[in-house]
Amino acid sequence: MTGRRGTGLLVALCLAAAAGAQETSSWFGGSLRAQESAVGLSGASAGGLALPDGWSWASATSLSAGLGVKGQRTGAEASFDLAALTGASAAAVIATAAQPGSDLLAWGSGENAVSLRLRTLWAKLDLDWAALQLGRQVVNYGRGALWSPEDIFARLDLSGATPDRLGADALRLKIPLGDLSGLDLVAAPTADPGNGRYATRLSGELLGLDSGILGAWDGASRRALAAADCKFDLGPSFYAEALFSVDPASVDPFGTSWARAVAGLDWSVGDFVLAAEYYWNGGGSAEVTSIDPSFPARQYLFATGLWSISDFTSLSLSATSGSTGLLSPEAPWRLTSVFSLDVSQNASLGASLDLLRGNFASMSGAGWTTSLGATLAVKF
Repeated sequence: MTGRRGTGLLVALCLAAAAGAQETSSWFGGSLRAQESAVGLSGASAGGLALPDGWSWASATSLSAGLGVKGQRTGAEASFDLAALTGASAAAVIATAAQPGSDLLAWGSGENAVSLRLRTLWAKLDLDWAALQLGRQVVNYGRGALWSPEDIFARLDLSGATPDRLGADALRLKIPLGDLSGLDLVAAPTADPGNGRYATRLSGELLGLDSGILGAWDGASRRALAAADCKFDLGPSFYAEALFSVDPASVDPFGTSWARAVAGLDWSVGDFVLAAEYYWNGGGSAEVTSIDPSFPARQYLFATGLWSISDFTSLSLSATSGSTGLLSPEAPWRLTSVFSLDVSQNASLGASLDLLRGNFASMSGAGWTTSLGATLAVKF
């Protein structure tokens, strides 16, 4: 679906949905964001945080925009991100675009670059008994705030100050079975349909728990997937999810199987919103990194908090750590703090501090990256 022919089909479907809809409503909106950052790099330090031995300047000006139309039975949406970047921001986006399977387009050098990402492009048909949606869309199954083993279609993007989930090219059929339950069927084929990913998920209330079960087939790895999730409230909201993968054609299917699981909670207390999460990547190891190449270690921790100082100001703090042994002193970790001030109804100013020790992809804990940033965001 990612080729020219698939994109042209989606555009035609979106236009047909807009033209054929009666009593159509539409929306157009987005944001313009300008960020300037100073990035400092330091070498390894055995005695703690070393002072940065080199600083560079980076900037990113980005436009995010979307258009949607909705009729009685049809709808469509298209959205994109367009950015002009310099310095470390340009180098990072060039590296991201070069990764296999990336849907990010980038042009330029390590000093200056322009990037484009098509976030969504889908058409939808509402039937009496179901809803059919075709195109690039975010299929978010999981409960996790950061990691989500059950999110087999949405991709996690950690390049910004806050986590983001990216869409997939898919065909989705949602069948409601009641007020709180439903059946969801998703197909995400590739140029070779046999290498695509296909899933069925049943969700509803079970024993007082908001829960779901999923069965899927990953054609690229020829593995069957099974997952389950639940969420319940006891003051704080607790959630858990797990995914199990097996190769049915293997001589020893369970001997080559692997699993991943997440458990966490979120809690709103007055002006504070707190969340914590533990990720067990049972398939991650030094020998098998293709299972979750972005997070190859066995265990990860994530915690975040948001303080609403006033109606116009807020302060957030988040920390992430990963290791082969929980709380290992050699583990890489990331600490991010963002202060935001609403200067008008549709405009805000922000200041951020981002500290990163080591590299999560290689699980190296040596070296520091410090980023100080200022941001102006305008919504329209």
